[in-house]
Amino acid sequence: MERQFISHVWNITRLVLSLSVLCIGMLVSQPQLARAMNSTILQTCDAADLINAIVAANADAAADAIVLAPNCNGANAYLLTQENNSGNGLPIITGNLTIEGKGSTIARSTANGVPQFRLFQVNAQAILTLNDVTLQGGNAGEGNGGAIATNGAVNINTSNLIENTAAQGGAIFVSYPGTLSLATTTLSQNSATSFGGGIALFNGGVATIAGSTFVQNTLNNGSFGAGFAIFNSTATIVNSTFYNNDAGGGFGGGIGNAASTLTLINDTIAGNSAASLGGGGVSNQGNTTILNTIVSQNSGGNCQTINMMDQGNNIDSGASCGFTMSSSLNNTDSQLGALANNGGPTQTMALASTSPAIGAAARVGCNVQPVSGIDQRGESRQQTFHCDIGAYEFEKTTLACPQTPDTPKLISPARNAQLNRARVSLDWNFDACTRKYELKLFAADNPTQPLVESRHIPSHYTTAPLERNKKYLWQVRACSKQKCSAWSSARAFSIKP
Repeated sequence: MERQFISHVWNITRLVLSLSVLCIGMLVSQPQLARAMNSTILQTCDAADLINAIVAANADAAADAIVLAPNCNGANAYLLTQENNSGNGLPIITGNLTIEGKGSTIARSTANGVPQFRLFQVNAQAILTLNDVTLQGGNAGEGNGGAIATNGAVNINTSNLIENTAAQGGAIFVSYPGTLSLATTTLSQNSATSFGGGIALFNGGVATIAGSTFVQNTLNNGSFGAGFAIFNSTATIVNSTFYNNDAGGGFGGGIGNAASTLTLINDTIAGNSAASLGGGGVSNQGNTTILNTIVSQNSGGNCQTINMMDQGNNIDSGASCGFTMSSSLNNTDSQLGALANNGGPTQTMALASTSPAIGAAARVGCNVQPVSGIDQRGESRQQTFHCDIGAYEFEKTTLACPQTPDTPKLISPARNAQLNRARVSLDWNFDACTRKYELKLFAADNPTQPLVESRHIPSHYTTAPLERNKKYLWQVRACSKQKCSAWSSARAFSIKP
């Protein structure tokens, strides 16, 4: 194992040298973004229309939104058949762009003769926000990021990244000074030839991942991190599930950490695989802090670790993670169910009613940010004094809930608030009988066409930067398993010039 580890470190060192050269070309300085916002609504599933809309967005200094035609999938997806520029199927993102996917797919065509290319590249100082969209089949070849390569800011919400491939970062590659915010999103069947079958975070990148599922992502030649790989960077992962990711002969089937700072809170890492003693669940060669997390039944050992900081209330089905806190459990079966649709926008692994994870988590970890009192599905973790370990909260009590929940009460911003910030946090009261919330945001001068229409919100919503010197209206409704409430009365706020 010692020879294997030394060889692994040398392979990472060589990888860093090669990636540093590849990343230099992406570090392009961009002009400061202006404050206005333009919106383009696509009427067809034509990829040429999407390309033209991105070109137009890049050409002005505004923050832009592109709304895709709804449900453009399969043969009717936004299919890309050729490179738009070197290595990319779409124009490079150079400004502040939000794409509202409406459940549609942007994909590289699988037809014969279609060249290899990734889907998106995001330059430094640019911002790309993706909502409710699927990115499929991007292939960066020997490059980085099959779906997205970025050293700008990327925000992805309630989306899917599937069947993308690259040398590093099968779906997403993030390098300095890039940032990634990923929420309620699934990464499935992505692959890399080196590291980061799902996501690769490299050399100063920063990522926050919440409520997301990584499943069946792979490394073809084996280095580290089949689901998520992080090198010399910083990341926080909460309320997320890593299942059946395969590092092949490499390290870290679920997660691989090398020379980085990684925080894991209320995650479930199970059924992943790596080389013998290679950390099928987590390979930690950096600084990993772990709290309220299940690491269970991973092939190649649950953990291969140096400096794993046990913050307590964790479960290891073996003893390789080295948990030492009295509240953590070693050699303990968490009694996880199969990965399945248990409610919410992503699949999860439910706890059996006799699981030792139930009521065994540190309440302080569950109820403060970034977990914020909800599980991966958006269900409340406030059902008993102690919440559950892992990404899934067992439904301990049968609440006397009406079929139709109460209409939410809007909290902030206050009615007719005048705000300085362009990115606005919208908040309302939380109801334990509610499984999800739906939200609409309108420009006050066009109240029939939503700027945002989100269908799976667990507890609150933060907008993309909004146009200044403008008034907005927003409303929310609550949904149970059976029905949704009436929409709340619309509340107004304005963004100052």
